[in-house]
Amino acid sequence: MRINVYTSAQAASRSANRGFTLVELAIVMTVIGIVVGSIIKGQEMIKNARATATIAQMQAYQTAVIGFRDAYKALPGDMRNAQSRIPNCTANCAPHPDNSNDNIIGRPDWSDDWNAQAGMTVNLPAASAADETVLFWAHLTLSDMIGGVNNAAIRSGNELVAWTHTHPASPIGGGFVVGFVNGQPLPGDPRSVDPVNPLSLGPRGLVFMILNSPTSGTSAQLSQGSYQVMSVTMAALIDGKIDDGYPHTGRVRGYGLTDVCFGGDEANPHYAAGSGMQDCGIIFEMAQ
Repeated sequence: MRINVYTSAQAASRSANRGFTLVELAIVMTVIGIVVGSIIKGQEMIKNARATATIAQMQAYQTAVIGFRDAYKALPGDMRNAQSRIPNCTANCAPHPDNSNDNIIGRPDWSDDWNAQAGMTVNLPAASAADETVLFWAHLTLSDMIGGVNNAAIRSGNELVAWTHTHPASPIGGGFVVGFVNGQPLPGDPRSVDPVNPLSLGPRGLVFMILNSPTSGTSAQLSQGSYQVMSVTMAALIDGKIDDGYPHTGRVRGYGLTDVCFGGDEANPHYAAGSGMQDCGIIFEMAQ
């Protein structure tokens, strides 16, 4: 009988050449599956957390507007003589006298062209109705209704228009602007006729809009691919959590790249199941 005797080096070589057994491969694949599943689940949790935080922020702004209106009998940004009514306000707090106390924040025809409501800098005292869209956040902050804006523009009269400087940032990227809309369709809306109300494709009244930059504007730019704040999945998630889940109805509505954000037809419009690119945005209509 022949007995093979191997050195430790030979034994190690034979063990290395043996490879994995099916059981070992199954264990490895199971571990990989658990890790991948955990990553995907973690990403979903992060996405849901950001959506929830954005919703809470928007609802806080709506509550703040109602509280401000109850306290001062005017809308923030539009209130005449704000410098004598809001603590720590100066003459830079006052809206332009020709447009104050009209219950409209900014230009009444803003949604006719969707141009940016603010330039690269704001110079106060207010020179036009457009300055109300910056004063809106200053009035709410100085009256302790919200946080997130440093109000340097009120102190100096001049400030760069940017998130946290003049406008609040959003947990999902970009931030909030405010304005008054008159029923015009949102950028990228593919419909030609609203079967329920043919005279009004878009929202009306005071709205909060999440934008990539506070100086973003025009229908062409706001429906440009890979430029907006969120993916269609995020837009649909937020809409579905607090509204009807449809992009063209209710108090939460979508805007963005037509072919990516929106699907269906005029009888059954919906958010398109699509890419993770930044192609969509949403508008929140203020409760009256």
